[in-house]
Amino acid sequence: MILDFGFLLLVNYLLHSSVWFGLAYLVQRCPGTSPRLRVSAWRCAAVGGVLSPLPVLFGLEFASTSLVFEPLRITDLTQATVPSLPQLALLRLSQPLAVILWAAGAAWLAARWLILGVRMRARISSRTPVRDPSLLALAGDLARRKRCPSPLRLTTCKNITSPVALGRREICLPPRVVLELGSEELRAILAHELEHLRRADPLILPISLLGACLCWPQPLWRVFRFHSEQGIELICDQAGSRDVADPSIMARSLVRISEWAHGYDPHVPALMSRHNELTERVAHLLSTKPAPRGRTETVAMYIVPSLMLTAALILPSVEVTASSEPVQREATVHGALDKTSVREIVRSNIHRISTCYDHALRRDPTTAGQVIIAFVIGNEGSVTESEIDSSTISDSELHQCMVSVLAGLHYPKPRDGGVAHVTYPFKLSP
Repeated sequence: MILDFGFLLLVNYLLHSSVWFGLAYLVQRCPGTSPRLRVSAWRCAAVGGVLSPLPVLFGLEFASTSLVFEPLRITDLTQATVPSLPQLALLRLSQPLAVILWAAGAAWLAARWLILGVRMRARISSRTPVRDPSLLALAGDLARRKRCPSPLRLTTCKNITSPVALGRREICLPPRVVLELGSEELRAILAHELEHLRRADPLILPISLLGACLCWPQPLWRVFRFHSEQGIELICDQAGSRDVADPSIMARSLVRISEWAHGYDPHVPALMSRHNELTERVAHLLSTKPAPRGRTETVAMYIVPSLMLTAALILPSVEVTASSEPVQREATVHGALDKTSVREIVRSNIHRISTCYDHALRRDPTTAGQVIIAFVIGNEGSVTESEIDSSTISDSELHQCMVSVLAGLHYPKPRDGGVAHVTYPFKLSP
């Protein structure tokens, strides 16, 4: 049961999240959209892709459509072919195997990220508080203006090469930033990191990594992480440039820190590649004027996720079953009625018998055997009597359902106003 639910969850997540991420990518590619709106769309897609399949999986009825994949269903009732034992074994193992691989991959990625996190914590464990009064005063003033959580903790660590925001109220700086950057450059860097704290990005990052572990079968999750992280850096770059006189100061600070961290030479042409993340951040700073968020963007921050939610709510769910169509054996008809006409009526409604069997399989996946139903067709073509003649399956609900289906059908009228006695067998096997 758990493996079946896990497989159903995986299939529905892949379907829903692909549409959600596709909508977010359309927002990303839309000209004129701001980094805030793009990040909002990507985060909405990440959360929506996980949450939108859940109501369907837990049986809520407002789901729009259901796609049923039934790989063992037999449609040719006169020449039914039964899958071979190896095929049956492969089909039965494919669903639990997919869930096991999913869980194993998620566990491996979670362990990997946990080890990296422990190593990072060990690297910054030697950080020391900043004692410079002027730097502390600058950081405190910026924190109050940005309404960041207080008190702000400012530290330095020689084991890192670029500034990093930690938790809710700490910024850790490499010594070179404190010693070699000018006052305006330092102000821009502090404003950048304070924006991370104000947005609670250090706390959201572990959630994003956990999602990457659990949702690793979805390749678009990597696209989400790339664009959302890039958008967050652009937002913080803009926040840093607003607190200095010239955006080029923020751009120059980014180039210098990148040179320290990666050994880049700012005069090397490779740095100006259009695919380089630093180049894009610098170009964004120099090509746009940092401005406060306006009414249009504020309205769009609510409208775009709402439109994405509306579009995603019409997504169909996927119900995966591996049940088989009941195989009809030879029916017998005694009376003034042609056996072929009875068989055609039953055949055209065999999906209703199949529904009875599907419900029985959900109650007991091992349900299999033969059920023979006897019924009498009256002179008006309706069933006057019906019962289970014999059965190798001890499921009264299945028997009642099958009898009610055959009894509810309308058959041709027997000749000369007579009646017809019918015995109809079904072979049921998963």
